[in-house]
Amino acid sequence: MPIDKPEATATDNPRRSFLARAAVGGALVTAGSIAGPLLRTVPAGAQGTAEAGSLDDGDYATWLAPLELAAVQIYSAALAVDGLSADVSDALNQFQANHQSAADTIGAMYSGDTPLDEDPTLLATASSVGSDQAAVLASLTDLENNLAATHLSALAGIADPITAKTAAQVLAVEGQQAVALGLLADADLAALTPASVTTDGAYPKSSAVPASTTSTTAAAGGSTTTEEAGN
Repeated sequence: MPIDKPEATATDNPRRSFLARAAVGGALVTAGSIAGPLLRTVPAGAQGTAEAGSLDDGDYATWLAPLELAAVQIYSAALAVDGLSADVSDALNQFQANHQSAADTIGAMYSGDTPLDEDPTLLATASSVGSDQAAVLASLTDLENNLAATHLSALAGIADPITAKTAAQVLAVEGQQAVALGLLADADLAALTPASVTTDGAYPKSSAVPASTTSTTAAAGGSTTTEEAGN
């Protein structure tokens, strides 16, 4: 469905825009290279991760495709907010397209008779995406981080190595989208690029409510932390 871009009302910041575009471009370049290290270092059975080999393609699709579809609709709600700058509108349109692409790719792995729809719990958060640019950027940054964490949590359980690489590529792009959104909000780059990625905030298979770090730590003794390549 075509999205009408809101008119720009804020002064563009060339440096900020460049950094945001660089972050997104970097995601596409590094997605393939990060897949191998992630697949090697996610500990099977760790908190927040699926058990090794427990997810076939259909399981992965029924878990992640509805979340990606919900993300597309959340971006639609964000794009309808008044007062977005041209840079923010452009980024949101691109990121929405990326989520649709992810939903299409992952959804193609599903062979069930019932079509996959947006996850209703995550979709319900579209109404609280924010009423101004700052709130929208904060909400979408959280969304991207949580989706990336969810793909990471699925990695250890995915049985097919090609599907696992797809998950790694998607999480790399979504992690970089979180960075780009943070840069558009003038956040500090160092704070946006920690030396490790975790499954904290991952959406569980049963619903789209982010997993509670406290409760899952009590059950399994800690959260999954994965060092990024090159750190």
